[in-house]
Amino acid sequence: RPAPPTPPPPFPLPPLMMRSRLKTDIDVMGRTVRAQLAYANSAGFDYAVIIGKNEMQTSKLTLRNLRSGEQELLDVKQIINRVLNNV
Repeated sequence: RPAPPTPPPPFPLPPLMMRSRLKTDIDVMGRTVRAQLAYANSAGFDYAVIIGKNEMQTSKLTLRNLRSGEQELLDVKQIINRVLNNV
């Protein structure tokens, strides 16, 4: 039985990131957050953006630095700035 389709993110994340020259990858396989983070880490990504229940309620997203493990709540433009400038 196939996994249910993943709903689109509640934020304009992919279009904004594409315009900002950031490469994006969105899970469409219905994996757990832990499995998605493990994949992102093994694929060599530096950051992961997490959109969960808390993020949908606050309109901010969690940016996780996969190298340090640090994470923080930011809006989409702050995420783009942080990742592009490595700030």
